[in-house]
Parts: sequence; C-alpha cells; structure tokens
Amino acid sequence: MATLNFAHREITAKIVYFGAPSAGSSTNVRTLYEILPVKEKGGLHQFGPDDEKEKTWYFEYVPVGGKNIKGMSLRFQVYAMPGGIIRAEHRKEILRGTDAVVFVADARKEREQNNIESLLDLEGILKEDSLEMAEIPMVIQVNRTDDVYARDIERVVYDLNPYGFPVIEAVALDSKGVMEAHEQVTTVTVNRIRHNLAGKEATITLTAIHNPDRESDQEIITQHLDAIHQAQRERVLEMASKATWSDLPPAGEIVLAFQPADFTGTRPLQVIGAHVDGEDVMVDLIMEQESTGKPRRLQITLVNEPKSTSTLGMGSTTSGATPVDRISPSPLDTLPHRIELTTHPSRSDFPPLWYGVAGLASGIVIGVLIGVLSFL
Repeated sequence: MATLNFAHREITAKIVYFGAPSAGSSTNVRTLYEILPVKEKGGLHQFGPDDEKEKTWYFEYVPVGGKNIKGMSLRFQVYAMPGGIIRAEHRKEILRGTDAVVFVADARKEREQNNIESLLDLEGILKEDSLEMAEIPMVIQVNRTDDVYARDIERVVYDLNPYGFPVIEAVALDSKGVMEAHEQVTTVTVNRIRHNLAGKEATITLTAIHNPDRESDQEIITQHLDAIHQAQRERVLEMASKATWSDLPPAGEIVLAFQPADFTGTRPLQVIGAHVDGEDVMVDLIMEQESTGKPRRLQITLVNEPKSTSTLGMGSTTSGATPVDRISPSPLDTLPHRIELTTHPSRSDFPPLWYGVAGLASGIVIGVLIGVLSFL
C-alpha cells in the first residue's frame, strides 16, 4: 500500500523480491543496492528474528529524475524475502502492504518444484492481504541461468506464468538482469500509481498522510520485528486456547540415539522439563546408572532444520509404520546436523576432595567409637 506524504510531497512504494530457497532474492537486492543510480539512498540492512538463519535485506532510495508524479517525488522501499525464511509470520509481515513483486525463479535443474511451491506461497500470502497476484505489478526473473544444469527459460516459467508477467533472464551475481527486472517492475508500479491519482481503477491504493518526521531505517526495521514477534505470540496463544493436543493425530516418528559415551549404562528415569527455544527443542532428563542407581542430569538440544521439500527423511515414517520401517541403513540418516549435550553432576556427586574429607572424618569417628567401647 503506497503512501502519499503531503508534508514531504513524496510517494513511497514497496517492492518485495520473493523467491525459492537459494534462487537469489537476497543477491538481487544486494547487487541492486550497489549498481542502482539514485538521487538519495539509505543504508543496506539485514534483519529478522535472532534465531532465524535467513534474514530480510532492506534499503530505500529516491530514483534519479523522470519518476515524479504530479509534482510528487518517488521513494521506493526494497525488500528481499529469501525462500530460506521459514516463519510464516516473517513472510507475511514483509509482504504486508506490498505494491509490487519481483519473483525470483531458480533456473537450475530439479528446482522446478521449489519454484512452484514458492509461487503458491506468495499467492496465498497476497490473498490474505486482499491482493490478487494476477493484478499486482509483478516481474518474473529467472536467475542462475549460467548454471551448467540450467533449464531453458521457457521451461522454467511454463508453470509459473499463467498471467503473462514480464520475464527477465538473469545472473544476479554478475549483475545481469538485475537492473532490467527492477526497471520493469518500477515502471509498471509508477503507471499504476498515476492511474490511481487520475481517478482510474488501479490495483495500487494510496494512503494519504502528513508526517513531517520521516521514519528512520531503524524505526522501520524495529516495527517489522515487533510485528513478527507479536504475530508469533498470538499464534501460540491461539493454538493453546483451541487445540486439544491429545486429539491431534500422530504425523510421524523419528528414532534418534541421544546417549553420549560417558552415559553408557544409564537409563532415563525422569523428564525434568522440555521447551521450544526458537527452532530448537530443549529436553532436560535425569539418567540413572543401572548398576548403582546413581542419578545424573542430561540436557539435550535437538536442532530443528526444516527442509524446503515435503519428503520425509530416512528416519521419519507415518504413524502406521512397523519398527522395521524405522531402521535406516546408517545412524547418520536420522541425526540432525548437530546435537548439543550438556551434562551436570547431580547433587549426590561430590568432588574428589570431599570424598577424601568424608573418608577421613568417618575413620576418626569409627576410631573414637572403638576406643570408647574398649574402655567400657
């Protein structure tokens, strides 16, 4: 949703680069920032929740000449939404109120399904924001066309372009097709804004404001982060209020060996607690030595790394699978990339020095008792 700020006589429009994982959305925005001729430009920023590996790239700029509309200068806010960002709240927040989209498709072989899934995701998020993908200013950029296994452009866009959007061939790392895609999408965006100001029907809506104090980059980023965190909290609360967890059908099972070498011969006795920390699951256990009954405490961090594909790993099965089905050829097939194991001595574990002190004290007490008994 573009804004018209009468205080600055300026129209601000939002453009989002959205693509499949590793397709090059972030590369496009970073490259664009370096090569774009501008009248004014802010800093290049990267932001997102701390526990997310992928982040959003952002900058804003005022183009060089020729883009004024009815005496109003233009300002563009440019965002990259990499496919590796897994939080729905993050994707929805960045796309909320967008005026135009550059969809970055991956030309590499076997990336067809990733492209389709990302496009469907984009269409679904736009619909939630009351936007129809068929009507929004959009350009499809086919990136990584220099790859040795790159497919023909026609094959890449065959299932991606039912609405006849402009298609640009690109190698974003080499700046090829970056300016062309951006100029295409800004041209369509500016034309839609002109139609709106002329009273014609247009998919871009304008919100009039009078704000003498333009928001800083940091204020804009903080607002996005706050909105993402708030949406996450609301979703958790909604799930907790509506869901009856015992009624949820089991969707799969992962068998994972977690016991470290120095815990050999122990068995789990009690779960102290478990909680979700971002994308990780933290489990706190009491392990008991089978021969002595001596307890020890074990903390496990299970690292969740969702994949872009919907296929199950070797260690995952449906709930109806037999135990044999859950056996993988190698233990590595079921393990996450890392498992952090932190052990803590239980309260019954004394340092060696204290064992010596306790032994000496016991010896003295026993000696005194023997002497007293002999005297009596």
